[in-house]
Amino acid sequence: MSNQIRILIVGCGYVGTELAKLLRDNGHAVYTLSRSAKYINGCNHISADLMNLAPEMLPDVQYIFFLAAPDHHSKTAYENIYMHGLEKLINAYKDRPVKRLIFASSSVVYAENSGQWIDETATTHRDEFRADTMLQAEEIALSFSQSPMIARISAIYGPGRHPLLDQVLRQERFLKHDTVYSNRIYITDLCRALEHLMRIEYNETIYNITDQEPTPINTILSWLATITGTLFPEAALSDQSDHRNLKNRRISCERIIRAGFSHMYPSFQQGFHAIFKLQKQQKPLDY
Repeated sequence: MSNQIRILIVGCGYVGTELAKLLRDNGHAVYTLSRSAKYINGCNHISADLMNLAPEMLPDVQYIFFLAAPDHHSKTAYENIYMHGLEKLINAYKDRPVKRLIFASSSVVYAENSGQWIDETATTHRDEFRADTMLQAEEIALSFSQSPMIARISAIYGPGRHPLLDQVLRQERFLKHDTVYSNRIYITDLCRALEHLMRIEYNETIYNITDQEPTPINTILSWLATITGTLFPEAALSDQSDHRNLKNRRISCERIIRAGFSHMYPSFQQGFHAIFKLQKQQKPLDY
């Protein structure tokens, strides 16, 4: 057992829980940290607040995944988690032999909004607090001396988390008047990609985590409506508020593919088919 890779996952929500199970199943010694008590079979949990971390509370590990998320949508909440909390963690591990810190950022930092393809070198923006806070947090993560990595993650979906499908079923989603590309990543592929980042030897620092087929949002909505037999609501009822946060861009994942990663769910169709299959089977979640 002494040759197990020891990993700390900070944040044990939707992504952290699934990543912990994957790493556990692959034979690693997994530690999770969150404010609330969390039991995942075969993992070691630490209940602690990032803002009140003491170094002696934390295990010696080789890899750290920072997946913590704020509990509400405000500038203060974002800064507490992504800046102050991350700084606390880095300070606690600055003199310990960690091989790599992997910080979960977001594709919200990209400025592109005209439907063009973008990669990790694309222009970023600080026009709203989420993007600004994430970019500041990325800078903090990159100050960690032991081979830090940034994972810029697109919209996450999977079993138990599919707001787009839910909105279609409730007839609350309207077709967009213009072509607007949407980017997403299925939870299983996201966790597999995060694990893959551990094994990359030549670190290019920033990696987009998204599927291989950015798709116009209207195409996804129409497909979901057809598969589920749902009608769209009357267009006259739309105030387009459901599209106000959409950014029109096609995010490339070529960098992580060149680094050896392959998707199990390369497009939205494979991902949603997996969700429908699980719903039909009513398969219980493995917690």
